[in-house]
Amino acid sequence: MKIIGITQKVVSVSEYGEKRDALDQRWAELLHTMGYTPYPIPNYIDLLPTILSLPLQGIVLTGGNTLNTDAPERDKVETALLEHALEKPLPLLGVCRGMQLILRYFGSKLEYLEGHVTPSHPIQWKGQLIDVNSYHDYGSFDVKAPLEVLGKASDGVIEAIKHTSLPIRGIMWHPERNIPFKPVDTQLIHDVFNWRTNSCKP
Repeated sequence: MKIIGITQKVVSVSEYGEKRDALDQRWAELLHTMGYTPYPIPNYIDLLPTILSLPLQGIVLTGGNTLNTDAPERDKVETALLEHALEKPLPLLGVCRGMQLILRYFGSKLEYLEGHVTPSHPIQWKGQLIDVNSYHDYGSFDVKAPLEVLGKASDGVIEAIKHTSLPIRGIMWHPERNIPFKPVDTQLIHDVFNWRTNSCKP
């Protein structure tokens, strides 16, 4: 069973004076039902070299928190994970904030958006319309090389991206929030984490 490193959001709990790492339990269900073992990654940069010495076979950058604002420790960890995935190379999927981090890393401008918090909206995906959920306030209208667009919303906001030569993907919707899980999402995840056998098709 493949071990997939998965990042966590930072949650401040004022009544206990704590900052906690947290992960939606549906991520564990989604990855487990697909035959993967999730390995939660803490937002502690000094521990990252030890974690990256483990036999991880993929990485998920999850949603939650806003870049460059409420979780600087998470920004550092996820940027380091992306750089590790690019260097290895190692399959990586960025979800919502995770895709935003990929876009920002490669020079795309993130803009504040209206109307992108909704349980369902249509996007263009592989030449057809599909419905996805949407829980983000920031997005981009363009990508920089070596990224390419895989999906767009009707207002031009980019909803999915791929690296042109490496197993790096990004989507702006949350596959873990769809119960039952959607075949389009599970197929995309399988394609990313099995890139050596399927040539990392889009």
